Amino acid sequence: MAFVRSNFGKVLLFGVLALLTPVRSDPRPARGQGAAKGWQRLPGGDGTSCSDGSAYSFFVHPGDRRNLLIYFQGGGACWSGPTCDPRTKLYRPNLKEFDPATEQGIFDFANAENPFRDYFVVYVPYCTGDVHLGNRTAKYLPEKPEFHHNGFNNAMSGLRWTFANVASPQAIFVAGSSAGAIASPFYAGRIADHYKDARLVQLGDSAGGLGAPGIPGMFEPWGTTEVVAPFAPYRGVDPKTANLDTLYVREGSANKSITFAQFNNSADNLQVLGLQFFGIKTPLSELLEKSYAEIRSTMPRFHAFTAPGKLHVILNRPEFYTVTVERRRLRDWVAELVSGKAPADVPK
Repeated sequence: MAFVRSNFGKVLLFGVLALLTPVRSDPRPARGQGAAKGWQRLPGGDGTSCSDGSAYSFFVHPGDRRNLLIYFQGGGACWSGPTCDPRTKLYRPNLKEFDPATEQGIFDFANAENPFRDYFVVYVPYCTGDVHLGNRTAKYLPEKPEFHHNGFNNAMSGLRWTFANVASPQAIFVAGSSAGAIASPFYAGRIADHYKDARLVQLGDSAGGLGAPGIPGMFEPWGTTEVVAPFAPYRGVDPKTANLDTLYVREGSANKSITFAQFNNSADNLQVLGLQFFGIKTPLSELLEKSYAEIRSTMPRFHAFTAPGKLHVILNRPEFYTVTVERRRLRDWVAELVSGKAPADVPK
C-alpha cells in the first residue's frame, strides 16, 4: 500500500486510526438478555462469515415498519499480517460476545426522547476489518489462518433480508459509526435503489477526517474497488485516490433524493491521532470544513453537526442526548433530519 511507509507504521497507525471505533471488550450479557430487550439474531447465511471464518449474523428490533433504521456498526480494521493479528485487538474478529442490547444512545428504546424509539431497526454488526466494504480472502502470514474480509457479503445479507421483509417503508434512516460511517453512503445508495419511493436520510458518525487528500488508496487492500465497480455511481473511479469523500460525492451525484449528513467532534481523539500518523498536520477542524465543501460541491442536500469535543463515536452513547453546540442539541438536530426537515449546520 503506497500510503503506508513501513510495517511498523502500519501497526502504529491502526492503534489510533480515525476510521476505527475502539473495539470494546463488551461483557457477555446474561443469557437471553438480547431477546428480553426485543432483539432477534438472524443468521447471515451462505457466503457470510466473520474474519476468523466463524458464523455471521445480524439483528433486528421490532417497531413500526413504515419507519426503518439501518445501522452499520464500527469496530476496527486491518490490512496486513501485523495489523490483522487478533492479539492486537485492533478489530473485532467475530461476534461471539456481542449483543446490541448493551448499546445505548439511539438504541435506548426506553428513552422517550429517542427519535428512533418506534422505528423498526436492522443492526448490521461488523467483524471483518474492512469497513463493511471488503470481498477478499487474504493469507497474510503462512503460519496464520486465512483472513476473511467479507464485509460486503455480510452487509448485503442484512439488506436482502430487509428488502424481503420490510415491504414499503415510508421513511428510512441509514446510519453508521466510525468504520460503519465510511460505508454508510454506499449502502444508502443501494437502499435507495430498492426503496425508490421512501424518504431516505444518511448520517455518518465520526469519520469525516478521512476525506483528507493525504489518505489515498484507503480501499485497495480489501477488494473494495471490485465491490463498488458494478454499481453505476462508481464507473471510472480511481482506486488510488478513492476515499470517504468519493462515496459521498458519487452517491450524492447519482441519488438526488437522499439527504446526507455527518456528525464529527473537531478534536476527535482517534481521528486526530490517526491523521498525525499519516503525517497530516492540518487541524482536523480545517480538514472537516474542506471535506464538507467538497461534498457540497456536488450536492446541496448535505448537513453537518460539528462539536468541539474529543469523543469518538456518539450515536450509541448516552452523550447523544446531551451534546449541545450554540444551544442546539445533537438529539434535536438529528430529530429534524428524521422528520424530513433540512436543519441548519451546527455551528452556523
